[in-house]
Amino acid sequence: GFKVLGYLCCFLAAFGVELGLPWKIPTIVFTLLYSICFLANGANYTNHNYLYILLMILTLLSGGGHLGVKMRDRSAQHLRTQAEKCVFGTVLLRAQFAIIYLFASMWKIHPDWFSGSIVRIIFLGLEQGGASRGIQWSKLEQTYGPHLFVFVAAGGLFLDSAMFMTLAFVPPKTSATKLFLAFTLSFHCFTTYAMSQRIGYSFPATCIAGIFVFLPVLVQSKSSKNGKVQIMEDCDRSVAGWLVFYMGRNKSGGGDKAGFGVTIPSRTRRWFGLFWVAMQILIPLRMPIVSRGKFPLTGVAYRWSWTMMLHSRTSMIEREVQNKDGENMLVALQLDYISPTCFGASTGKPDLHMPREVYMKGTDHPMSDSRTLPMHALIGPRQEGMLNYFPSSFLYRIAGGVAKIIDQMVNSPCGSRG
Repeated sequence: GFKVLGYLCCFLAAFGVELGLPWKIPTIVFTLLYSICFLANGANYTNHNYLYILLMILTLLSGGGHLGVKMRDRSAQHLRTQAEKCVFGTVLLRAQFAIIYLFASMWKIHPDWFSGSIVRIIFLGLEQGGASRGIQWSKLEQTYGPHLFVFVAAGGLFLDSAMFMTLAFVPPKTSATKLFLAFTLSFHCFTTYAMSQRIGYSFPATCIAGIFVFLPVLVQSKSSKNGKVQIMEDCDRSVAGWLVFYMGRNKSGGGDKAGFGVTIPSRTRRWFGLFWVAMQILIPLRMPIVSRGKFPLTGVAYRWSWTMMLHSRTSMIEREVQNKDGENMLVALQLDYISPTCFGASTGKPDLHMPREVYMKGTDHPMSDSRTLPMHALIGPRQEGMLNYFPSSFLYRIAGGVAKIIDQMVNSPCGSRG
């Protein structure tokens, strides 16, 4: 009920401007509703949805893009104010994309990425799951050897780093824009084709659309000849240049022009922009601290950190123990082996496995053990992937959570033992 109503309101808000409402009202409503839908389902967290929320918030600061025909008859001061909003919003949007590419490249600086093993896990997993769009990665590996995935990994690191460096430190002149276009299309067109059946089209499409925020800032002026838009390439700055400029203005407080007829953002806006960028950098940096450097194997704090890489090479927890003869044995606990059990040690009776029909009827399958949990019916492919690749972090939580659910569904499941 409420979920359907929420999505309906979100849908109506998306077309609020076309219904004649001021652009801020439907935009704010849509952003809030979308954020609630996303944050309320933390188990299905993805970097994609998180990025959409951030971009929506930053777009709210851009003045709604009102620098077109509607502004032609407005005063010069009003035009400068709207231009300032568009420039400020564009700078923060550039900064947000730069931060994404910064951490996407930084987290790849790891032996597992350089060896190609992470890329191999991803693409062979897509092929096994029927989501590789017909690309036979296993045969390609047989043909070209392990260097295939090393090459793909090196290309991904190079393109991520190149997009970050271009966005962060190169002013958006025409030549730089073309270079950024080449980097962006090379990376995201590849992921669109090779991975879209798993990650969808919206994320790569959004990143490709990010090319537009790297275009030189457009400034419309009544003094321009024939009413044409002036492209002030020489006055635009890189993201780093704009942030240094804002920090300098915060300290000195002098001047009211950004160098090309656009009013400088207010002190509040400048401080907000600097605070936003600082937080977007600090939040991902918490991942190695919170996980004590073990995030590649545990996935701890991966949320909000711009990484979904799969470092683990096994989908089971392995422990070396000694048997009664003192010999070392390797004990493996795999996700598919979780089996609800009534332990009989306290009663002197043998342990009894609880079949699926006791707590979840209709999930038996001839190709799976009826004594184990029907994971295919409990979680989706994305959650199962996370569990398989980070078993030491999630396996005990799933087992404990399922045990509580069974206790609630089945009255005294181990009370009567025949």
